[in-house]
Amino acid sequence: MHIVTITEHIDSPAQRVWDLVGDFGGLAAWSRATRDCRLEGEGVGCLRVITGANGEVRERLEERDGASMRLVYSAVSGSTLPVAGMRATLELTQDPQGGTRVDWRIDGDPQGDLAEVAALLQPRYAARLVELRDAALRQ
Repeated sequence: MHIVTITEHIDSPAQRVWDLVGDFGGLAAWSRATRDCRLEGEGVGCLRVITGANGEVRERLEERDGASMRLVYSAVSGSTLPVAGMRATLELTQDPQGGTRVDWRIDGDPQGDLAEVAALLQPRYAARLVELRDAALRQ
């Protein structure tokens, strides 16, 4: 079930933004909420182990397409979010003015009222997109 899509426009070329987002194990390079991020395995099916303020979270890379700038991952363990079977999709689109549109879609089974879960997730992922924007503009 679709829960929420968060969109951000970044005044930076899509390839620069993809260089950050497309590096599945490089989350700590742009997300201040991430203390450490390491990969277990390689390519599709690998796990990233994220250490943050609330402990350790494991996510599996489900799809990665550099040509279409699309990354899909699923939550495996450690998530405190009220979403069972969470699957996240990040898609980048180059706009004609040279910037990038980033759409971060969250799907899964909300554990509670859909509107309340969406309202909880929206600011959390919007904050990560602001961090991504800031990192892309610094490069």
